[in-house]
Amino acid sequence: MWSTATGTTVALVLFLAAIILPQASLAQPPTFVSNMAFARVGPYLYFQGGRSSQTTVSSQLVALPLNESWPASSPPWKKLADGNAAFDITAVATIDNKTFITCSPQGNTISLGMYSIQQDRWNFSSIPTPEVMGGGLRPVTEPTSGRIYVVSQNNMNAYDPQTRSWIPYPIPNNTLTQRFFGGAVYNHARYSIMYFGGYNMKGYEPQTYVTEYRISPQAWSIYVSLL
Repeated sequence: MWSTATGTTVALVLFLAAIILPQASLAQPPTFVSNMAFARVGPYLYFQGGRSSQTTVSSQLVALPLNESWPASSPPWKKLADGNAAFDITAVATIDNKTFITCSPQGNTISLGMYSIQQDRWNFSSIPTPEVMGGGLRPVTEPTSGRIYVVSQNNMNAYDPQTRSWIPYPIPNNTLTQRFFGGAVYNHARYSIMYFGGYNMKGYEPQTYVTEYRISPQAWSIYVSLL
């Protein structure tokens, strides 16, 4: 359900991105949206899809450079080839920084949008998954192997883009209960993925957890609990 608070929050995030980030010029600024996919790929921050109202869904793909300064009055939005019109989607980048990938779970499949940065062109495919995946799951690319890790109802699933295959690793009971629409980031120093916030299938919990998944031993830990 669209909420004014959500729209205001995301619009503020994009506004802040515009004043602390950069252009390869747009005649007009992009449509401000919520529930879009976003990821950093090399020196650019990419935004794709999202919605600007309850009924209006965007297909835009825009980017901002992060490696240069520019006037806050004219952020250098870069307009790129439109993708699919979608919202509540997530995104990652390949380890060579040549491809921006959007991810949209749909039952026992996941729809992938592969955007080639060099060619400014999209390629779309639907990949079977080991189990049903819900929306709002945050994928993370592990830079050594290039695998994309996505949590689902019961497993941590590692997807290999080269072989187009999955390796599911069971998630212990009562672990990473807040896995929908939370944050996730790869931790280089610990060879792990850190998760923070989000909600479970029943809604928000009274506490927010920071949970770590150690990739090599396939081990889970809860590090911080905040009121």
